[in-house]
Amino acid sequence: MVSVRFTRSSLDGARPKEDGKRYAVWDPKTPGLCLRIIGKGSKSWYWDRRVRSRHERVRLGSFRDITLRTAQKMAAQLNGDLVG
Repeated sequence: MVSVRFTRSSLDGARPKEDGKRYAVWDPKTPGLCLRIIGKGSKSWYWDRRVRSRHERVRLGSFRDITLRTAQKMAAQLNGDLVG
């Protein structure tokens, strides 16, 4: 699990691994929010949590189409839905 300070420049610089395997970079401030980078270099926002003993993953959208701030708000909303 990779965790870095989420800034636009740090995420723009995230590159695919040489072996072509996908990986996720986790936001240390927003529980469950990660940016997944696949072998071809495309990036997508995901909310990924364990809910009631079950793993849930929700694709929030493309890195190109959704800003960091919007992804954080979407993940916060999903986290709030867990409580309510």
